[in-house]
Formats: sequence, structure tokens, C-alpha cells
Amino acid sequence: EADVSLENIMKERRLELNFEGHRWFDLVRTGKAMDVMKNHFIIMEGAPRNIPEYQFLFPIPLAQIQIDPTLTQNYGY
Repeated sequence: EADVSLENIMKERRLELNFEGHRWFDLVRTGKAMDVMKNHFIIMEGAPRNIPEYQFLFPIPLAQIQIDPTLTQNYGY
């Protein structure tokens, strides 16, 4: 019987999809991107760096905003 948990699935995705550009989106989707980036800066620069939350969002495409005028652009774009 396999141990199916979100942590095991994320580990398997990290190993199987290595170098395919999916990890960042998995980290953002699961809310772990901020922690990973803080650890990255601790390792690379010796100190954590504060990253604003809005920098983890992409802009909403203009075509979608034109279709639905109730949408507002994400902060920072």
C-alpha cells in the first residue's frame, strides 16, 4: 500500500518533473513559494529577503478584463 499524501505527491512531482518548469507553479499553488524563496536567499546571501505577496501573482490578461469588466488587475501590474 502506497502512502498517498500531499507531501509525497509534491516530492514525486519534484523528482519526476525536474527541469520541466512545473515546480514554481506547484510552490505558488500550495503556498510554499515564500518559504522556499526565503531559504534560497538565506543560503545565497546569508539573510532572508522580504518578498511582497503580489510578486507571486501573474497579471490578469487584458483580454479577460475586457470580457468581464468586474475583474480588476492584480496589484503591481
